[in-house]
Amino acid sequence: CTGDPCEVIVADLPVDEFRNIDIRADVGSGPLLFKAENNGACQDQGGTDICLHSLDEIEGYTAAFELDKSVDKTEANVGEELTYTVYAKFSNTDQFTDVTITDTMPDHTTFVSAEQDGGNFTEAPTHSGQTLTWDLGNFTGPMEFSYEIKVRINDAAENTAGEVLTNDVAADFKIDFVGTDTPPPTFHVEDSADTTLTEAISP
Repeated sequence: CTGDPCEVIVADLPVDEFRNIDIRADVGSGPLLFKAENNGACQDQGGTDICLHSLDEIEGYTAAFELDKSVDKTEANVGEELTYTVYAKFSNTDQFTDVTITDTMPDHTTFVSAEQDGGNFTEAPTHSGQTLTWDLGNFTGPMEFSYEIKVRINDAAENTAGEVLTNDVAADFKIDFVGTDTPPPTFHVEDSADTTLTEAISP
């Protein structure tokens, strides 16, 4: 069936029989709360309705969310800068709450800068060690987050030829779905980008 809501009509079922219905949907955007409601009637032997019933069978939740981490160089040398791009898209038109994006820079690199690269968020991250954290709070989607992060590869003994520098990013958030009183479910999404060192000397 198509449309929203989508109605499936099930043929009459004899007593003590049941039927499974598999419903699948392509996720786009909007208030992504799925509810299945069972409506019907019971009849006597003559076919006369003697009761009506309506039952919410299930509520399902979908986060239409994208997280992408990329790097400008898949190979680099000690002393060079790497530019990472973090992109996140919050497509639901529901309320996002307690939203945090955490970027973990590779060991033996030095943080240079973090600048907005489009999107809706201008908040500067907090910087602690190799970690950048954006506390984005609560907002209603759709919204986009995009930042460029620059690091410099240190001239350190650990940065030998063939060493892989990995940058990790994680997004944590809840969604207060429109149309339900159920407590907001929690989501955790991760992505990463790698660069291989080609030489262990300063350029």
